[in-house]
Amino acid sequence: MTSESDTDKASASTPKKQRLVKGDLVKKEKHRLQKYRVEWENGPIFSRWIARDYSDIYKAQCKVCETSITAEKQDLVKHSEGKKHLKNLSVIRGSKSVTSYFASTCSSSSETNTKKMATVAEIKLAAYLAENNIAFNAADHLGKLLK
Repeated sequence: MTSESDTDKASASTPKKQRLVKGDLVKKEKHRLQKYRVEWENGPIFSRWIARDYSDIYKAQCKVCETSITAEKQDLVKHSEGKKHLKNLSVIRGSKSVTSYFASTCSSSSETNTKKMATVAEIKLAAYLAENNIAFNAADHLGKLLK
């Protein structure tokens, strides 16, 4: 009798294996896809290189690598830490932007405003001369008079 009671105690402490029917007891939650979020474009991590991928709302576009990435924050962070992305980003940081070559030499806003006003005045004067059929010889003398 003691041997039977020992086996009863042992079986009572160890649960019996249950046979799982496919999809019966264990149901994993499906992974929800993350849509692209516009606020990532203003964030400190992604602002320089992220853009919307217009072919798929669940993807983001890397402007630096020109690749499409799943629009999940973890995937985007992994991409930003990748070797290829960091190399491409360092190349871009080292180059000058196109707009720097066309920057105006004016430093203050008052100089810029004066130049704009002068340009507007020149356009108005040219329109007046063309509208009233004033001879070019007369217009040449008018320019000296206005200075």
